[in-house]
Order: sequence, then structure tokens, then C-alpha cells
Amino acid sequence: MTPPLTVTTGAGSVRAARVIVTVPPPSASHIDFGELLPERRNRVHHNTVMGEVYKAVAVYETPFWRDHADAEIILLGETGFAVFDSSPPDGPGHLTILIGGPDARRVEPLGPTERRDLLLGALAPHLGDDISRPASWHDKLWRHAPFVGGGYASLPTLGTSDGFYPVAHEPVGGIHWAGTETATEHAGYIEGAIESGERAALEVAAALTDPEQRARVPGAR
Repeated sequence: MTPPLTVTTGAGSVRAARVIVTVPPPSASHIDFGELLPERRNRVHHNTVMGEVYKAVAVYETPFWRDHADAEIILLGETGFAVFDSSPPDGPGHLTILIGGPDARRVEPLGPTERRDLLLGALAPHLGDDISRPASWHDKLWRHAPFVGGGYASLPTLGTSDGFYPVAHEPVGGIHWAGTETATEHAGYIEGAIESGERAALEVAAALTDPEQRARVPGAR
């Protein structure tokens, strides 16, 4: 019989028969599990790192570029990036820009205005000078996001054999593991996160069919 678990946060403590951890493995390394985890699980937490992704969205009154150009572009160069026309069907023009890895780190020291001018200036020869004058600009360095530390998923540390997809997710005591890295299909994507959540929920539901486990869940009947 699995003993009950206590989850303690800044908002208080909760006791439960089962717990699902959904944060990426590198983020889980900052959770104090006490002595609950075996060495193989600790290795997954400490031998993985978050990827590096920068994302920006430029907003325009209309997707004017469609009159003369396709905005699905991959630019190669000192700062390479991908561009996608993410405009809603009947709404304003949206261009989504994605930069990964070393190139994302290269633009990190720049301010938002400098990043905007650099990236949209590189697009101007392809989409016209008006592309440099968006109505608004929104960008995100995922490495700076609290409780995330990068994007869009974790990666194995060089030289280790831990953290390859799907990341090991066998339950440890009453702890179950979800998150896109654990998905057997579409790992690293939202589809993988959904798949992993469904799988973890089914694991917990199966575990709680044990009457003794159900009796240990506060409020369970």
C-alpha cells in the first residue's frame, strides 16, 4: 500500500494518495522530493536542460504582404530565424518569428526595440519596407520564464544517456510523471503534453480503484 504524500507550497500543504508532476525534468530538479526518488529518476532531473527559444509576434492592421509575397520564410545567416503568417482569418496581420539555440542566445542581450529592428529589417527585402513598422510588437525569451527556464522542451545533457524521448515516466511510489517530454508521440509539442496528461490520469484512476487507496484521499467516497 502506497503511503499518502504531502505537497507543500507557498500557498499551503495538501495531502493526497497520488500526485502528478507535470513540469519539465530540469524544473523538477528544483523540487525537494526528500528521499522518495531512486537514483535513476534523479539522473533524469539533473542530466537534462531546457532548450533555448525566442518567440516574437509582430502585429499589423492587415496582412498586406499577401498581395505580393508569402510570409512563410526561413532566413539563414548570423541570426537565422523562421517566420510564419499566423494572421487570424478575418483579423489583423500577425507574423510569428521563432529563433532557437545559439541564435536565440545571440539576440538575448538586445533590448526589445533592437530585436524588433534587427529581425523585421531582415524581412524587409522579402516582404516590403512596411514590414518594419508594425502596429505592435510582442516578444518572449523563454529562458526567463519563471518555473520554465527555456523552451519548448527539455534535452539530454551532452554525454549522458538520460532524458531521451520519451523520458522515463514509470510511477515512483504515489508520484506519477507527465509533461510533453514523456509522450510516445509528438514529444515536445502540445499534442504530446495532452497525451501525457491523459496517460497519467489513467494511471492514477487505475491506482485509485484500490479501495484502500481511495480511503486515503481526502474527500473521496
